[in-house]
Amino acid sequence: MPFIELKDFFLLPVYLIIIYILAYSSRHRQYSFRHPLYRYYIPALTVKIIGSVCIGMVYQYYYGIAGDTGNYFINAKMVTGVLNDSLIDFLELVFKPISSTLSLRNKIPWTDYGFGYSESNNFPVRFLAVLELITFKSYLPTAILFAFLTFQGIWKAYTAFVHMFPALYKEFAIAFLFMPSVFFWGSGILKDALIMGALGWLFYSSYTFFILRIKIVRSAIILFCSISVIVIVKPYVALAFLPSLLFWIFFQYRSRIQSYYLRAVALPVIIFMVVIGAIFIINAIGTRDEKYSADNLVNQASSFNTNNMEAGSSVDLGVTPGMGPVQLLKIAPLAILTTLFRPFIFEVRNPLMLLSALEGIYLMYLLWLTLYKTGIKDFFRMIILNPLVSFCLVFSLVFAFAIGFSTSNFGTLVRYKIPCIPFFIAALYIIRYQALQARNLNRRPLKQIQKTALN
Repeated sequence: MPFIELKDFFLLPVYLIIIYILAYSSRHRQYSFRHPLYRYYIPALTVKIIGSVCIGMVYQYYYGIAGDTGNYFINAKMVTGVLNDSLIDFLELVFKPISSTLSLRNKIPWTDYGFGYSESNNFPVRFLAVLELITFKSYLPTAILFAFLTFQGIWKAYTAFVHMFPALYKEFAIAFLFMPSVFFWGSGILKDALIMGALGWLFYSSYTFFILRIKIVRSAIILFCSISVIVIVKPYVALAFLPSLLFWIFFQYRSRIQSYYLRAVALPVIIFMVVIGAIFIINAIGTRDEKYSADNLVNQASSFNTNNMEAGSSVDLGVTPGMGPVQLLKIAPLAILTTLFRPFIFEVRNPLMLLSALEGIYLMYLLWLTLYKTGIKDFFRMIILNPLVSFCLVFSLVFAFAIGFSTSNFGTLVRYKIPCIPFFIAALYIIRYQALQARNLNRRPLKQIQKTALN
């Protein structure tokens, strides 16, 4: 079903002008002309907007289907159409729980049952229905406005990292703003874009609330709202983030624990919680999709690999029916490798897979370069000594294991994995920088960047 219409191309320039006026104004308020972050805000927003437009174009003109992005938009139009009959009904559909609006929902011809009756799929529909009130129900204007709003969260995560390591502002820009899969799949009208925006706000507010202890009320509100969005849309992202956050907070304040006994006991407790969190991630994925349920996950993963082999897009981890927890842990390294580095170049079947494969090559090169520059000993020493690096790697690897194991198709994998990619890259950059700094080979004190990064 076509969802991009001729009017979209006439309205698109108008909304681009409005968005860039807002963006330039925001940049001018936050940063001086000479500030390094000043030059990144507009280019980063631009690639985000390009990604949001390209997603729609790819689904309509390349795949020839509405896909998730088209279906979210079409269902939001149906909700907005209720305004023609009743403002009250529209407000109820947007703000009330699904269970209390079943009679209204039964009157709407949803493109799929899940969009009207699944809170995970319905949340983006609610969000888009509000945006469509000011975009005349046009896909492209809605898409770029959606991208602009979700971009703010990614930008905040970037500024938080820059505040901690101002010398790495260029490297963090690559990790959070310019990685192809992140700005492409994390920009369009998809749940992935919502998650990336909310995850960025969650990291930023966690940093200001728990670590800096500034803007307490504002940070607490943002923390609550961002967690709520993630739990509703993709709860397993929160279940990967929160145990990792405990790691970060614990190691950040470990030196302040005077009791040696408490310091010794706290570490295994935190590790245990991280392991439990990894188990819950897989269970949470199962609650959102029955084929990944805890009871049947192994059998489903095995059969799904076999079914997709003919299309050349499967992810075969050797999962077989009847595998127990010990066997699953044994394939954890392969699952992590699959999430971070595959598809390999010889597994490419289409242009989008090629981009993902090139990104995987870059990640492998960056990992090799970091190990080469720092050495194995210093590599792991930096992980232990730096709480932020510990957080980034715990979150990235736990998330990568869960996604790699439970996702059996490259097309799905490249979308699902994007929350962990920026944090994994950032961790590698920090490790290399600190190792070189310790050897007096890298001295770039940028106090002014650190001072104003969180404006």
